[in-house]
Amino acid sequence: MSGVKHLSFIAVVVLTVSHLQFCQGDNNDHPRGHLERLGNHIDSDGHVEIYDQIPSAREFWEKHVRHRKPAVFRGVAKKFDAYNLWTDEYLMEKYGDLEVKLESKAEKKNIPVGSKGKGRDTISDFLRTYVQKDSYIVSQIPDPMSAEVSVLPCITCGSFKNRILEANLWISSGGTKSLLHKDADNAINCLLNGTKDWLLIHPKYEKFIPMAQEAKSEVGGFSVINVDQVNIVKYPDFKKVHYNHANLSPGDCLYLPYAYLHQVRSYGSKNVAVSVLFAAGLSHDKAFKDDGCDKQDSSNFTKLTDVNMVWTYPGHGPQTLGSMDPMELRDSILAHFKKRSKISSKQFLKELISIDDEGDEGAGMIKLHQKAYTKHFGLDKKDVITSKEINDMTFDQWKALAVDIDPDPANTEEYEYALFSPRQITNIIRKCMDTKENILDAEKFIKKYMRIGGSEKIANDILQKLDSNDDQRIEEKELTQNGDSVLQLFKEHSMPPKKVIVKDEEYLRAEAENDRKQLQPDEEDDDEIMGDEDPEGEGEDEYEYDDREGENPEEEQNKRQDKDSHDEL
Repeated sequence: MSGVKHLSFIAVVVLTVSHLQFCQGDNNDHPRGHLERLGNHIDSDGHVEIYDQIPSAREFWEKHVRHRKPAVFRGVAKKFDAYNLWTDEYLMEKYGDLEVKLESKAEKKNIPVGSKGKGRDTISDFLRTYVQKDSYIVSQIPDPMSAEVSVLPCITCGSFKNRILEANLWISSGGTKSLLHKDADNAINCLLNGTKDWLLIHPKYEKFIPMAQEAKSEVGGFSVINVDQVNIVKYPDFKKVHYNHANLSPGDCLYLPYAYLHQVRSYGSKNVAVSVLFAAGLSHDKAFKDDGCDKQDSSNFTKLTDVNMVWTYPGHGPQTLGSMDPMELRDSILAHFKKRSKISSKQFLKELISIDDEGDEGAGMIKLHQKAYTKHFGLDKKDVITSKEINDMTFDQWKALAVDIDPDPANTEEYEYALFSPRQITNIIRKCMDTKENILDAEKFIKKYMRIGGSEKIANDILQKLDSNDDQRIEEKELTQNGDSVLQLFKEHSMPPKKVIVKDEEYLRAEAENDRKQLQPDEEDDDEIMGDEDPEGEGEDEYEYDDREGENPEEEQNKRQDKDSHDEL
């Protein structure tokens, strides 16, 4: 028997060595760039075109915007007042109370908590802590700061005039990285501090890139590729993807065409940038209009405050970051009247909703759109709608419709209420009841609420709303009196999810692991608290349009869940 054991041992050693050699051969045969950082699979096609002088508006449109070709303008942002003024001390002293939105340094990861709740902070509180925290500002520029930011002369006249959509602010302590993604609008991104490395991929290569499946109306989008370890074996077509690169230093600006795939890494102890977005439709204009460009001086920069920008932000209250272009919305609606001057209200709504169906929008979003169209076009008050009525709508009316069609809860001060369900809050309250004194354990409630990702600020706001007599004791009768109004906050700010389908198992596992890491280990009942209010898997984001009046199964399901939450509380 000992001889058999000896032979078995030799066989195991031989097989093991052979397996190792085979694996080694596999590694040697792996394609270039496999499991390496994005861009290592092929040499760059070169740096994007560089300008030391700003081109005229016509030249910029003809050479770049029309053909969606990126460009870098060296040192031009050094003429912005912000370039010299925006130290931490200056920003804290002059703009410290203004509110901004936050994101995590690794895009699409956990939402950071600021002094104003999840995803929201004041500039002063952010600057006091940003070096230590995994967060950075990605926000609309507050209006008071706009006077110290300028707009490049090449987009302030002719076809560009009145097509500037919004301006955004980016501040971090460096070390940020984005996913490989694309944006819905043209943009000029200007760097004031630090450095940024951009990897840029023409839209024609998107067919070779694994993208998350989103509704067709979403011009933006992201890839499930791991930008630090690209799996070329799993996605062999990615070898066909060519790219250009751009390296930005302080004072440089980059023109980024809409829907142009890109990945960005930032460096430096402080990284500050501003971006000005302008309409994607300009890339499809057949000709450039020169109106007012004969008086344009390429050395004369216009302050952002003097530009007729579509979306602005006063520094407090809701933002409109990422809102759609009202004029492009108007054109898409008017397209329904090309060969007719009027349409029945019912047919008009059906045509609008059929676009959502074809675009694979989710059930909740289709219902939201129905309500918005009915409200803004008055479809419930008339039998027919005319092209004249559409043409006579004011710009502000189109802006209001744009916001209602594509609302983003992350733009609101109540964003945190949109992140959790009434059922989750009910579960936490139930777990935090002191059964001996029959009161809510406030300290325990704050702890558990923060563990599911909520902020201490909103936890205290909830407790304050529950505490009728402000005696720091929340008794059962106060829960009965005030519980419904608290749960209603989480219901009324909830938004139907936008349809995003990700089939890449590695990406999904990484996202699940990231979610797990956000939770600090505690009691065994956390799964119940974190549990979705739809445990049966009902109410999935699928929908078939039906113009018949009657029951909406998704709506009825939500009503039952809300009633259960209220009854439990």
